[in-house]
Amino acid sequence: MKEKLKTFNFSKNQDLYILILILFIAFLTRIFFYNGIVFSDDSYYNQLAISLLQGNFAENYLGYPIFLLRKMEIVFTAFSFFLFGINETSSVLFPFVLSVSSIVLVYKFALVLFEEKKIGLLAAFLYAFFPPDIIFATINFTDLQCAFFINLGLYSLLKAHKESDNKWSMLSGLFFSLSLLIKESLLFVIVLLVGLQIYLFIKNRSSNRTIIISLLIVVSFIVIEGLFYYFSAGKLEYRIYMLAENYRYCYYDFFPYTVLGVDAGTGSYLKAIAKQVFVLNPKYLFARRYYLGLPILALVQAILLIKEKREKLLTYWGVGIMILLLSLSTSFTDYKPFDLKRSWYIFIGVMPIMLLAAQYLSRFRLKYQVIMLSVYLVGSIIMSYEYQKFFNMESLNSLKNFVKLNDDATIYTDHHTKYGLDVIRGEGKISDTKIIMGKYYNLYDIPRSAFVIYNRKEIDELLLQGYVYPEFTVLDESGYSKTHEFGKFIIYQKN
Repeated sequence: MKEKLKTFNFSKNQDLYILILILFIAFLTRIFFYNGIVFSDDSYYNQLAISLLQGNFAENYLGYPIFLLRKMEIVFTAFSFFLFGINETSSVLFPFVLSVSSIVLVYKFALVLFEEKKIGLLAAFLYAFFPPDIIFATINFTDLQCAFFINLGLYSLLKAHKESDNKWSMLSGLFFSLSLLIKESLLFVIVLLVGLQIYLFIKNRSSNRTIIISLLIVVSFIVIEGLFYYFSAGKLEYRIYMLAENYRYCYYDFFPYTVLGVDAGTGSYLKAIAKQVFVLNPKYLFARRYYLGLPILALVQAILLIKEKREKLLTYWGVGIMILLLSLSTSFTDYKPFDLKRSWYIFIGVMPIMLLAAQYLSRFRLKYQVIMLSVYLVGSIIMSYEYQKFFNMESLNSLKNFVKLNDDATIYTDHHTKYGLDVIRGEGKISDTKIIMGKYYNLYDIPRSAFVIYNRKEIDELLLQGYVYPEFTVLDESGYSKTHEFGKFIIYQKN
C-alpha cells in the first residue's frame, strides 16, 4: 500500500477518464457559481453585441472607446444572442466554453512540454478549480477569452517548434491576431517572443523561423486592420488613437491616478511608480487570497528549474510574464505600469503559473499531493464564494429578480445600468428601459408607476467620464416612494 502511495502509473486511457471527470466536475462547479450580469464591463459588451445584431452597431453607444476595437468579443456575444436569444445565459456562453476548453489546453501543454500525463492532470485540476476561472466563466469580461486565444497561439507555436511545421506557425499568428480583437493583452507575449528572438540571434546568429512566421502574420493583421480603419474611419492609426481616447475617457482608472488619486499632478510621479511596481503589484500578484498561493508555488518552481538548468522555455515564459505583469507599461507615449488591483488581469499569466505549480506538486509523493489538492479544492470553494461577495451577487440577483417580476413596468436609469437591464429584460423590453441624462432632465415628468433605479456609486463614476445628470435628491422628496434597496441600487417609484 505504501508503495502505491509513492507513485501512480496510468493504465491505457485511464488518464483520459480522469481528465473527463475533472472536466465534468469543473462544468458543474461553474454552473453552481453562475453569475451572469454584474453591471460592469459586461454591460457595454452586451450592448454593443445587441446593436450589432440589430444592424445599428455602436449607434448612440455610450461607453469606453477601446471596447469598439474588441470586435471578436462583440461578434461572439452577438452570435450567442442570435442562437439563444438576448438573455443572461447566452451572454456568458462564450467565456463559459473557453473556460472549460482552457482545462483541456493546459493538459495538452503539459504533454508537449513534459510528456508527463500526471503533470498534465495536476495542471488540469489546478486550472479547473482556480477561483478566478470559476467566477469569470460566467461573466462576460474579455480577459479569460483573450488569454485562451493567446495560449492557443503559444501552443501552436510550440507544436511548430517541435514538429518543424510552418502550418502550426501560421495558426499561431492567426490565433494571436484574433486575440487582439478581444483585448490588447498580446503585448505581453509579443515582448517575450521578441526578447526570445533577440536572445537566439545573439546566441546562434540565426533567427527562429517559427517565431518569425507567427509575428509576420500578426504584423500583417495589424496593417490590414489599419487599412480597414483608414477607409472606414479616416485613421490608419485608429487603434492607437482609440487607446489614447480611452485614457482620456477614464483617466481616473489608470496609473498614476490609481495611486495618487484625481490630483495626480500634485504627487510624486517617480514615487508612485516605485510604489506601483515594487509594493502594490507584487502584493496583488503573490499575496491575493483568490489565487490560493499558486503564483508563489510557480515562482518557487521557476527558481528550482533555473538552479537545475532545465525547462528553460517554461521558466522564461512564467518568470517573464510575472515580470511584465509587475512592470509593463499600458501606454506607448509614457510609462504607465500595469495595475494588478483588478484580479482578473491575472489571466494572461494563468497558463504558465498552472504548469509551473503542477510541476512543483509533482515533486511530492502521491499522498502529499492528495492532501495539498484537497486543501486547494476547499480553498477554491471558499474563495469562489468570496468572489461572489466581491461582486455583491446576492444583491445583484435580488435586483434581477425584481426587474423580472416587474416585466411590464417602465424603468428609468443611467445608460450603463440600462445596458445591463436590457439583457435581463430581453429584446422585447429594451424600449421600456429609458436613459436619464442631462443637467436639466426633469425627473418630475416621469410617468406615474414608473420605476427609477439609482446607484450613487455608478453615477459618481459616470460623472468622472464627463456625463451630466440632474439632481437626484428630488427622488427623496414628495412625488416618489423608495420601494427597494439592493446593495448600491435604490429603487424609486413615481407616485
